[in-house]
Amino acid sequence: MEGGGRECVVPKGSEEEQPSAKRQCRPEEEQPCLVDPLELRSAILHSLKEPLVLHGYLAPRQGGGGGGWPCLQWDVDEWMQVFGDSELNFRLAPRLGAGDTLAAPQWERECLKCVMTFEHFMDWVKGVTSCTTTCGREVNCDTHWAYFDYYYLRCLAGKGRLHQAMDWGALGFPERGVEESTLWVGSPGANTPCHIDTYGCNLVVQVSGRKRWVLFPESQSGGLAATRIPYEESSIYSGAGFPRPSLHAHPALAATTPHVVTLEPGDALLVPRHWWHSVENLEVAVSINTWLEVPQDGAERVREALVMFQVASLCHGVTWVDLVRQVFNPNMLDVASMTSSSVLNLLMHKALSPRDNSAGEPNADSDGASASEGTGDSSPEGVPGASQGPGRWQDAEWLARHSIERVPSMPFAQYLQGIQGSEGAKSKAKVVVEGEEEECGYSSDLKLLIDAFTDRRVIDALMAALDDKIEARELRRKANAPAERLVHHSAQPARVSQ
Repeated sequence: MEGGGRECVVPKGSEEEQPSAKRQCRPEEEQPCLVDPLELRSAILHSLKEPLVLHGYLAPRQGGGGGGWPCLQWDVDEWMQVFGDSELNFRLAPRLGAGDTLAAPQWERECLKCVMTFEHFMDWVKGVTSCTTTCGREVNCDTHWAYFDYYYLRCLAGKGRLHQAMDWGALGFPERGVEESTLWVGSPGANTPCHIDTYGCNLVVQVSGRKRWVLFPESQSGGLAATRIPYEESSIYSGAGFPRPSLHAHPALAATTPHVVTLEPGDALLVPRHWWHSVENLEVAVSINTWLEVPQDGAERVREALVMFQVASLCHGVTWVDLVRQVFNPNMLDVASMTSSSVLNLLMHKALSPRDNSAGEPNADSDGASASEGTGDSSPEGVPGASQGPGRWQDAEWLARHSIERVPSMPFAQYLQGIQGSEGAKSKAKVVVEGEEEECGYSSDLKLLIDAFTDRRVIDALMAALDDKIEARELRRKANAPAERLVHHSAQPARVSQ
């Protein structure tokens, strides 16, 4: 775990400067002043608009900082006690050669599947053993990567050990714990396709190993080939082949400016709401994250219900199994089998229910109730820099003094050159095309319709019309309410005087 007393700099013009700012640390005379957890909470929920990395925030702290993250010090044996003999479902895909790029992501539906214990996985990544996939294929770590991802910690056999080994209070969220956290374990090359999470914002702790994050603001969606195929609630995917996208397949990427950082053990990353992100393990790595609700989630749930209705309606009656598998992510296949009436009922329930916009604020009875004192744009008294307002979170000098790093951006060509490396740049690169054969007209037309009907502009227009209709109905109900009461009152039988 990274300690205090360091200033992190990147030597200009060095080979290691990009695509991820590799920090070189030198001692400082003064110990860094860490931001109070209450102010961190306030900034994360209300102020921060760009990704930030926090260094040295996960050690035990006084003043509401919690008990730290002892699991950062765990060795393999301690993790084996947490996992026990549980069988873990890994997905596997081919590793890329130097200079290779992808025409499309390594989608989950195209991955091989393998069941391993954690101990078996650690032997596998060392090359001691191979694994047998569910289709009977022998696979080793030299040719493939493996990822055990998006797994809720509450489902682990040894989750009890984790309760005292991680504390989100260090970052201002003491009410969150094992029950609200997910685990990501993978070998070198394991990756997540570039996507936006439509709900909330994301806090990530790098527990062990190194992981490269590539992020884009939502304003650059036009260059990322945004799509709802494969359909998954709360995920908007990029059709580009991250983490090694091909400019030949997606030339619009050239105009983007990715923000790139490599997380080291002990780092914490904030991914703000609606930022695109792709993730790749550079070595065997373990990460833990939690998604934080924000007030906008109520409206986003309605948008997601509209997207679900569009996709399910367009695919109703499609019996071609391979096409259904292409349109729906594996965890959403139940939507493909829903009847029209079930889809409509689900839409009515989600779109017309009252919206909860209180997300992100703990209730008065929770252990984190005091944390709500620091929410909003104002800062708690006594917090360093509190008098300067939220603008200090854009002040590079202030951030550096508090061991917080802005994730640097760069031209896309510089990023691509960095991930290919010097050897890859010299070699003859090839574009890897995985998965389905060339699409037939029907398949291509259906996907085009889905992309059009789920386009953010279409969903926003539907959302605006829906809000207008709901508001008009409520006004009519209020206008009719006095007349209804009058009719009801006049219909009462007259009282007989005593």
